[in-house]
Amino acid sequence: MNDRTRARLAANGVGLFVAGLVVAIPFAIVFTRSDDRHTHLWSVAHLEAITHGLLLMAIGAIGQFITMSPFRERVAVSALVAGAWSSIAGATVGAVWDVLGVKPGQSVANSVAWVLLGFGTVAVAGSLVVMLFGAIRELRTEAVHASATVVHLPQFGDGVKHDAVVHTAEWRNWGCTQSANPVRIERPDSLLGLCDAVRSARRDGLRIKAVGGGYSWTAGAVTAGVMIDMTQLNRPIQFTAATLEAPATVTVEAGMTIHELTGYAAGHGATLATTTVIPWVQVGGALANGTHGTGRFVATFGDQICAMDVVGANGDVMSYRRDGSDTWRALVVNLGALGIVYSMTIECVPEYNVHAVDATMPMRDAVDRIDQLFTDNDCMEVFWFPFNEDAIVKTWNRTDRARSEELPGRAWDDLMQAFENNVLDEPLRMALDVDPGLTPALCRLMSEMMPKLDVVCPAAWAMQYQTSFAPVIDTSYIIPIDASFATVRAAWQAGVDLVEEWAGRGQYPQNMVLHARFVGRASDALLSPTEGNVLGSCLIEALTFERTPGRAEYFAALGERWQALGGRPHWAKLVYIPTDYQRMYGENLDRFRAVRARLDPDGVFFNDFLETILGPPSADRPGGPRGA
Repeated sequence: MNDRTRARLAANGVGLFVAGLVVAIPFAIVFTRSDDRHTHLWSVAHLEAITHGLLLMAIGAIGQFITMSPFRERVAVSALVAGAWSSIAGATVGAVWDVLGVKPGQSVANSVAWVLLGFGTVAVAGSLVVMLFGAIRELRTEAVHASATVVHLPQFGDGVKHDAVVHTAEWRNWGCTQSANPVRIERPDSLLGLCDAVRSARRDGLRIKAVGGGYSWTAGAVTAGVMIDMTQLNRPIQFTAATLEAPATVTVEAGMTIHELTGYAAGHGATLATTTVIPWVQVGGALANGTHGTGRFVATFGDQICAMDVVGANGDVMSYRRDGSDTWRALVVNLGALGIVYSMTIECVPEYNVHAVDATMPMRDAVDRIDQLFTDNDCMEVFWFPFNEDAIVKTWNRTDRARSEELPGRAWDDLMQAFENNVLDEPLRMALDVDPGLTPALCRLMSEMMPKLDVVCPAAWAMQYQTSFAPVIDTSYIIPIDASFATVRAAWQAGVDLVEEWAGRGQYPQNMVLHARFVGRASDALLSPTEGNVLGSCLIEALTFERTPGRAEYFAALGERWQALGGRPHWAKLVYIPTDYQRMYGENLDRFRAVRARLDPDGVFFNDFLETILGPPSADRPGGPRGA
């Protein structure tokens, strides 16, 4: 069960619990004055509703131990939530009628109350049975002596082809855009265990892919071989204080999240110059995909890394330091093609505060002033929900001012956003399914709902602002900034024009934000989309709800316009058109292929996603059929 579903259950559980208390208290006062058995019946019914709230919160807490197909999970969770709310609705209707003196069987409303209670009881019980089997399935998957299956092993190299008895498992990413049925999923909790997992897969002739939290929309982690889940390799290793010659550094395992990383650094009075917006991304995945934050004085996340330990195709550990070589420049955005990064050492800066402000201004004015907004602020982002006159401009700037006495609590933000995602976003998506013509009105509503800030806070707190999010589809390109910002304005206008063009045909494939972030420095990585952009990069993206019809054709048209402006796709976001990566990266792609061929000559870490970018592994060997 993924994090989004668990948040949905927890949010509904809290809502049920609170609603049960709020509704039950006045009725309890009335019922204590009566000896009638029906009144006590409705008191018990409200107690059932409160219990259902606790139940949903508990399942949300332990949901990672429940595994089901996406369809079964969606049905079971929806039935559980609907049944739990049905129970409190039935109890409330029955209690109201009881207070009015109408007994069961004497009114349609009381009959409805019993139907709601009955449906609630059956739906909750049925869902629990389905989830119980899901939990049992997870335990069986994890068990050492799980049921065996004979499969045809995917092979690499020219070794003997053979079958094997293996334990199968299912994996899917957070956004439900990718799934895999690898031969097995390994979850090492030590460097030795990671090396053993690689060697074991190599002995079995299996390809290998590492996976983190699954927050990428692409198929970078998909494999039919062995998937190595890095989640348990999430420990800090060392903090090194700054000297006159070198900045402070933190060394951590690659399975640590960005949130855990900045928390550990803060404990030593340090922070990162830039982080991802989403705090739950693992640092290994952020490195592999060239993930970025925002800021006029920064490049991408990986450019802060000065050393790393990598488990290679033979299971041995290789240590690398930043030296400007092609090997290092390939590792900084490695796409998971060069080995499995076990640990990395990241340069830090002293912890500092920023003044974070979310301002609303006319969207046209924000675009006209985009160069000034970029120049005048340390960090700047622009959000526009289609069909709104206004845009939201987020800025944060370094300050010596004391932190605000009260910052919005992240736990409370998560809870409120979970409520919005499940109480508001799901009905919004259902409404758009029924009538896409509602898109303009709902986009205006969502723009109004977006929270606004004006606080002085730690830099990391400001950077990691997206703590919860609805299930969306995302395409993103990196546009080089020119001296006049004409290319940036053209990229933004392409998004606006396409929204209006499709709306003129009565189609609304984009129903979430158009969003732009900016970094001022080019990355040194061979395959970073910001490499070579000496004046900086605009990181522009378009999002839409996952079930939106026409999104593939729309995103393909948008991608064509952004590529025509020199845009390169973000490695972690979806691309909807054939892309000539050789034209985009030129000699850098050739250098990356050469490093890959040397570090992984048999293509142990290869998959179909990499083949679309690099060509087959054999093409990288000296004298091999290039592009075959």
